[in-house]
Amino acid sequence: MTQTTVGATRATSRAAAVRPLGPERWQEAYDLFMAALHVPPTTAERWEAVRGLYVADRVYGAFEGDDLVGTIMSSPQELTLPGGSNAPVAGVSVAGVRNGATRRGHLDRMVRTQILDLAARGEVFAALRPSTAALWHRWGVGPATRTTTVRVDRLRSGVRRELADRRDRARQLSPHSDLHEVLPPIHRRIAACRAGVVSRPDAWWACWDPYAGAPNQIHVAVAGPAAEPSGYVAWYVEYQGGGDVAAARRVLHVLELFADTPATALDLWAHLLHVELVEEIVATGRPLDEDVPLLLTDPRAATVGPVLDELWLRIVDVPTALALRPWAPTAGESVVVEVRDDLVESNAGCYRIGSDGARRVTAPPDLTCPVDQLAALYLGDRPPSRLAAAGRIAVHDAASVARADRLFATGPVPWAGTMF
Repeated sequence: MTQTTVGATRATSRAAAVRPLGPERWQEAYDLFMAALHVPPTTAERWEAVRGLYVADRVYGAFEGDDLVGTIMSSPQELTLPGGSNAPVAGVSVAGVRNGATRRGHLDRMVRTQILDLAARGEVFAALRPSTAALWHRWGVGPATRTTTVRVDRLRSGVRRELADRRDRARQLSPHSDLHEVLPPIHRRIAACRAGVVSRPDAWWACWDPYAGAPNQIHVAVAGPAAEPSGYVAWYVEYQGGGDVAAARRVLHVLELFADTPATALDLWAHLLHVELVEEIVATGRPLDEDVPLLLTDPRAATVGPVLDELWLRIVDVPTALALRPWAPTAGESVVVEVRDDLVESNAGCYRIGSDGARRVTAPPDLTCPVDQLAALYLGDRPPSRLAAAGRIAVHDAASVARADRLFATGPVPWAGTMF
């Protein structure tokens, strides 16, 4: 998570600098970040969980003289690309500036230092979940995936009759199951099902445990073969209204639902829609192509929205990134895209993209794309025509837009599904 309440820079009265932080100052930096979010210093127990995310040479501090006033770090993770392959990604997190030291350019210096260091090390991608959207475009970071919220009125509708038997294809785990033994292997196994999914190393589970702190008992159902399940859903039920239990409103909150295919997701949703004694189902952070209303006898019983940005991506090494993902098999078609990058200058230039791959060329561009907008195109969140219509990319050859749409097309819409 990143905290980014920083505005226009102004001169400081003391020398400002960005330096790597050694392990002896990591907890101090984390407490500074928490204070920027108006949260008390971390407990010893919490720090033991968080510390695993900190990696040498990936933690930076912003200083005014000898005073630590800002911090940013990244942890090594993996990102699923279009086509199902995985690539290393720097998961940027814990970015903040101390209250009273904002609006002095500290975040700008930290982010620039971090990105240029990643480029110097040959890293290709950085990803983050920023708390403030307006700032990050200036450093070439752009939204790459989006999510929505699904609400189902269970009193108004149930699952369609022809789907009723699918509920039995998912099986509920014993309440005594150790979720940290059962679920991480499933997540790792099915991570390649969708572009945008971010890996969950052991340190992630210790720090961002999605099941810690749930207000009620957690239930889990899995689908697929018993030996190697292909998906799972986790939820809890909230009692609203207080007073007598029989008079309370019961809301089922979906914590997570991961599936390797739409068929597996359908089995898991059918299971959820047959849970008794709940008046509403609420699932936040869901992928945009998960069309739950179509599962219901009354589609109007489901409301979908709002749509929010999720994973933001910084393509640190454009030539390598373009070479890593496949392009739609449109034989004989290509498009020349000019990438503009004011921070990592080696990325700037023209690239011919075709079904046979991508390479740097000296040909005139069909489209001109800032590197932050390339993030929206790269995983397949939006087609080039959508960005062109909004004026986000410049069109030099109108006929190239349709070709670009075909070449950049992917399968399921990208989705990360993970906080970090």
